[in-house]
Amino acid sequence: MRIAYLVKRSGWQAFAELKQEDRIRRLYAKGDPTARRLRAAHEAHLTTVEETLDAFHSLGVKAVKIGPRTKDLTRDRFDLVVSIGGDGTLLRASHRVSDVPVVGINSDPRTSVGFFCGIC
Repeated sequence: MRIAYLVKRSGWQAFAELKQEDRIRRLYAKGDPTARRLRAAHEAHLTTVEETLDAFHSLGVKAVKIGPRTKDLTRDRFDLVVSIGGDGTLLRASHRVSDVPVVGINSDPRTSVGFFCGIC
């Protein structure tokens, strides 16, 4: 089975990409509740990604990580697309495929409804 997987960018990662990681780390160290929630959600997300990749490996499945701009997700390349994140990640993945099934994994069901992501 050929699997492509897409991973969301957490809020914590977004701050890092905006060169604000030092600021959010300082807030976290001071006990800021928003920074603490962002960090906890980020860690839960990373754990889910790791567990998903471990499951692929234990099943002997080679999974290919796809970037946010990958568009050629067709049945001749992949049998399944797995979205790891929330509903937004699943919807972004769904816009790139036409004939490949997409499965969504809610990477942090404690803080995300994940209405379209049935696996947690």
